[in-house]
Amino acid sequence: MSVGVAVVHHQAPLGQGLKAAGEALKAAKNVKGKNAFAFHIRKRSGSIVICESPWEIEKNGCPYHITDFMKFWHDAYDNGFSTSWYHQYSALAHICQGDAGKYDPDMAINEFCRILPRHDPDENKKTAISLIHEIQTVIFGHECLMKADNLLSLLYLPIYISQGGQD
Repeated sequence: MSVGVAVVHHQAPLGQGLKAAGEALKAAKNVKGKNAFAFHIRKRSGSIVICESPWEIEKNGCPYHITDFMKFWHDAYDNGFSTSWYHQYSALAHICQGDAGKYDPDMAINEFCRILPRHDPDENKKTAISLIHEIQTVIFGHECLMKADNLLSLLYLPIYISQGGQD
């Protein structure tokens, strides 16, 4: 099943929302292997966040649902994990890009390992370590998730949701 979701400001014209929904659905249908979703967020400020992903990827030979990945991040934010890591990482994400806008996976994981523990309120950094393991699973799970901008957008969605659309 392919699904496109548009989130627009409540004062935005209906046509803008319908256009965003159509673009999201088209992006979801273009994900290799189909069975995907895409989000298209148009903020009132004019910035646009688009991400696409399959519903599930393979993890250790078993299906792993991307919605579980996003819920894991959302729960981390609910438990006090700082969202400011995202802005710090996104400012440096271009360093981790290799050919065609795709991540150099080793560099990307090293940056996540460097940045995420700094934003974990837990002394043992258990949440940050768990989040890094989740990212490692997802970044290698599907070719669209290896695209730097797309993975960043996917990681932004739980932040956007946890803040009630206020970012």
